Amino acid sequence: MNYWTDPALWTLPEHQAYAESLHTHIRYVQEAGRKLGIQEKQLELHDLSKWTDAEFPYYAAFFHGGTNDNPRIANGFAIAWLHHIHHNPHHWQHWIFPDGYILKDSSVENGIVRMPDMYIREMVADWMGAEMTYGGSWDMTKWLNKNLSRIKIHSCVRQELVCILSEVGYRYTYDLLSNTHKVTSVDAPIPPRKAISYGA
Repeated sequence: MNYWTDPALWTLPEHQAYAESLHTHIRYVQEAGRKLGIQEKQLELHDLSKWTDAEFPYYAAFFHGGTNDNPRIANGFAIAWLHHIHHNPHHWQHWIFPDGYILKDSSVENGIVRMPDMYIREMVADWMGAEMTYGGSWDMTKWLNKNLSRIKIHSCVRQELVCILSEVGYRYTYDLLSNTHKVTSVDAPIPPRKAISYGA
């Protein structure tokens, strides 16, 4: 089943609410992605798995069903989230061997594979789109400072992330010895848009 092409499947109120928030999120990710130079084809494919039967009903129930403390809903969402990160390479978790596997003579670091640049950019666009959708602002400084310390990425990816965040108006410093991260907003990542006028 595909919830994107068949809105008749949106049988519950939480399905409609989730579909609306997902459309909004994808639209903002695409806007941020264009600013980051991501190709249109890649942006068109962003989060398509969220419309599948493996993810859509579980995300809808968890985020819009009003009962995400229910073990059945929580377990369903956990499986859907795992499906999502394994089918979407813009998530940093996609690039990790859970057992810490390191192939001899490879560039794998502590079980972490280097994420290609195109997906690093999409990851940042995803963070920006989520902040705008659910936080109402393009400024993700607070989210970055709260979450960067738990994100496990290859050292080359971290260097690229510093550059990409700089492109969209952030200064990111990382201290390897203390594992501390600090992000400050230097410029507005995406300038505010003028309000749309619907006639006089």
